Amino acid sequence: MKPKHVYTIVIQTSNALLWDAITNPEITQHYFFNMRVQSDWQANSDIVYLNKEGEDIVRGEIIECRPISKLVHSFRGFKLESGEREPTSRVSFEIEELSANACKLTVIHDEFETEDVTYDSVGQGWPTILSGLKTWLETGKPLVVETEN
Repeated sequence: MKPKHVYTIVIQTSNALLWDAITNPEITQHYFFNMRVQSDWQANSDIVYLNKEGEDIVRGEIIECRPISKLVHSFRGFKLESGEREPTSRVSFEIEELSANACKLTVIHDEFETEDVTYDSVGQGWPTILSGLKTWLETGKPLVVETEN
């Protein structure tokens, strides 16, 4: 069985606002490690997450896009020291309405060949991203995680 990550979170928001937060670069920068997402959200189109310097940190291709309910895209692994990228995996965002003001988001990051650098890195990154997304949608403020030096 191939390794994968699965996360489920309930957010006090509507499906439409959650969808906007996932696909709007003006919002993703507030919870996705200061990165802005770019795509035209059509099947087979590119999806790119750019850092503040405009470098593409994550690249992929839209596999499926059903606004306000499901987004699936490939995830080309992080760049290695050689400049090559790790093998491609897949990310799925599934949004389910629970009530007029709450929805459930399930994020599945799968199709990893092994527990490589990307697998380990996203395993630590997704909880922070999803917590930041929830905080942003429920309070309008970014999540601040203070660390001790």
